[in-house]
Amino acid sequence: MKQLVCEICKEIIGKFEPDEVTIPIDATMFKSKLPERGLPAPFPGSIDWRWMKCPHCGKRPFIFDAEVDRDGPVRLLTTEGFWEIEPVIINSPRYSPPTKEPETHTCTVCGRTFSKRMALVGHMKAHRKLKGEA
Repeated sequence: MKQLVCEICKEIIGKFEPDEVTIPIDATMFKSKLPERGLPAPFPGSIDWRWMKCPHCGKRPFIFDAEVDRDGPVRLLTTEGFWEIEPVIINSPRYSPPTKEPETHTCTVCGRTFSKRMALVGHMKAHRKLKGEA
C-alpha cells in the first residue's frame, strides 16, 4: 500500500494499492489514510479524476499536462517519490482532455436554470417588473 501525497501542499491524502490503479483513474481506487480512526476516503466515489480536489488545500492533487507530456505517464506523488501509472495515449478512446464543468445559474424566485449568468440577470428583471419594482 502506497500513500498518495498532494503535489501542491505535500500533505498525505490517502492510500492506494499500486496494482489497482489504472487509467482512467477512479476515485474508488484511493482509500482513507487513517481508516482505523474512521477517516473517510479522500475523494467522492463518482467523481472523475480530473476534478478530484485535495482535502487539505482544495487544489488538484495530480499534475498532468497533456499538451506538455503527450505520451508520458501519469505520475502520482507518494511518500517514496513519484509512482508512474502507465503512458496515456491522447488519441486513445480511454482518454479525453479535461473540460471545464458546465456552470448553471438558478433563479431564486422560480427555480429556472440558465447556462449564462447574464441570461439569469435579464430573467430576474422580469420578476421585478411583475412586483412593480421597475
